[in-house]
Amino acid sequence: MTVRKTDISNRSIPSGGRRGFTLIELLVVIGIIVLVLALAVPLFSVLRGGRSIDSSQNLASAMLQRARSRAIGIQQRRGVLFFDDAVTGKTGMLMVQVLDTASNVLELDGEDEEIEYLPNGIGLAGLIPNSTTTTDFRPTCLILFDGVGRIETLDHYQIRPPGSVTTFLSTKYKINFNADVWQNLGYSPVAEASQAAFVLYDRTDFAQQTPNTTSTAGSRMSPEQLSWLDQNAVAIVMNRYNGTLIRGE
Repeated sequence: MTVRKTDISNRSIPSGGRRGFTLIELLVVIGIIVLVLALAVPLFSVLRGGRSIDSSQNLASAMLQRARSRAIGIQQRRGVLFFDDAVTGKTGMLMVQVLDTASNVLELDGEDEEIEYLPNGIGLAGLIPNSTTTTDFRPTCLILFDGVGRIETLDHYQIRPPGSVTTFLSTKYKINFNADVWQNLGYSPVAEASQAAFVLYDRTDFAQQTPNTTSTAGSRMSPEQLSWLDQNAVAIVMNRYNGTLIRGE
């Protein structure tokens, strides 16, 4: 019996079967996947950063409302101190009271008060409009409520260092504006003032701004840092009467 060549070829491929992908086809698919990932990673970073800002705003809002509720409940001044925690590298939040003295000394609301933190990579700075039409940002921020829950502005406050009148802030958390914080940054001490607004920003991008240790008196940050914050940070303003947060443009 004679078997034709076409019959053998037809038998070698099962009916309804599919051939495999060629090397070129596989390389094309891999190239498309790599391209999509390259485009998606920056977008993911942007979206993640936005969510971190939103999360930070929510955490700050919850902390501020807790301080406001306490101020109303006991009819005494209470507030939140935001600061850079040197141990964790995060922005810490502590509920504080203002001692009724002419120097407006800050103290913890209670000896057992613990630090709460904003998400990693997000910084917070106080926002103070200057008389020279410029905006000054402070690395720390105090937002204070009076006994009926309204925002109260102080033109000065301080944290006493150990050796004079010891406070929990200076002994437990080593916070001392005049020595531990500002002089180590190279800035001359100036009076601290409470705020009704602050900004949230990306710490990684901010760290790339070169500080100028000879910055003008009255400013805690270099011109480069101030300019970057003014253009890139997200401004948050507090409603004076009910303590709600309003995001600026």
